[in-house]
Amino acid sequence: LMAGGGIQGGQVLGRSDAKVTLPANEDEAFTPDDAAATFYHALGVDFTQEYQTSIGRPITIVRDGTVIEKLL
Repeated sequence: LMAGGGIQGGQVLGRSDAKVTLPANEDEAFTPDDAAATFYHALGVDFTQEYQTSIGRPITIVRDGTVIEKLL
């Protein structure tokens, strides 16, 4: 899924249960927001910063994600 930008290659994080419906280990369950947070962090973008739309509405790049430190 990720390469370059400080990502350590050659590793697999997480695995699925026997039916491939849930993570086998909840400690290694990652969300799309986690992947996005890691991506932006590797690019040097502060994904936690709140921005304003042209009409003043607050938005964030990543809502609930955290950086997957094991990838860096």
